[in-house]
Amino acid sequence: MFHVAKSFEFCAAHHNPAAEGPCSENHGHNWEVLFVFSGKTLDNRAWLVGFDEIRMALKPLVDSLDHQDLNKVLPFNPSSENIAAYLWCEALARMELPPGVELTEVRVTERSRDWRTYASYTP
Repeated sequence: MFHVAKSFEFCAAHHNPAAEGPCSENHGHNWEVLFVFSGKTLDNRAWLVGFDEIRMALKPLVDSLDHQDLNKVLPFNPSSENIAAYLWCEALARMELPPGVELTEVRVTERSRDWRTYASYTP
C-alpha cells in the first residue's frame, strides 16, 4: 500500500463552549492539517496522486479558515475532531481521486505535540 501525505497550515481562533477551563475562552492556534491518501496502484508517472493536484484542490479550503474565528465561520462546535471530519467531507467533495485511491486520514494539529484524526481505518 502506498501513502501520500500533504500538510497545510492556517492560523485561527476558536473556543469550545461545551468545555470547561481555558478551552472555553476564545484563543488561537497555528493549526496544521495533514491529508493522507492511500492506494495500491501508481499512475503512469509512478505516483499515487500528485502533490500539485492535492494542493490545487485543498489549499483554497484550508485558506478559507485562515485568520478566522472558527466559531463564526463554521456551523458546528469547532473542536479539532469536528474540524477534521469537516475537512474530510470537504476534501472528498473537492477532489476527483484516481481509481483505487482513497482519502484515508485527516489529521488536525493545534500544536506540534497534539493532534486529532478522522480516518477511514481503525488505528
